[in-house]
Amino acid sequence: MTYHSIVACKTLPPPDCSDGLVPYASAHLDGAVSELLVRSGHSVQETPEALHEMRRILHLHLEEP
Repeated sequence: MTYHSIVACKTLPPPDCSDGLVPYASAHLDGAVSELLVRSGHSVQETPEALHEMRRILHLHLEEP
């Protein structure tokens, strides 16, 4: 199965950043097809960057056979 990752970090860059609740080391997924780091708190899904990335990923999967 393929998977992607969107990781929030209040301060960039990793590996020592956190979204305020989850450290990067716990949010990072080895083997992800892509990983987007967004400067954000824990509610990263509400950011324009994360929404754009989710659209990009969905479009990728629409194009798959």
